[in-house]
Amino acid sequence: MGKTGVRRKVAGKTLGTATLIAIFLILAGSLVMRILHFSRGALAVAGGLILLVLALRMCLPAGRKKPPAQ
Repeated sequence: MGKTGVRRKVAGKTLGTATLIAIFLILAGSLVMRILHFSRGALAVAGGLILLVLALRMCLPAGRKKPPAQ
């Protein structure tokens, strides 16, 4: 299996997992929110913070790793 085959396999697994999670949340999302006691507003704020962190990681340069001490 070449590089393309491996990428397709990983993409397929990722898409399948995301689809299953999305279907679960569509069907049982309100129940999960009631069990965990959080509101839609709290969910929106948490989602916004996650997107902010991802955007900052994409925009800012990665820190340099220090060489191991000898």
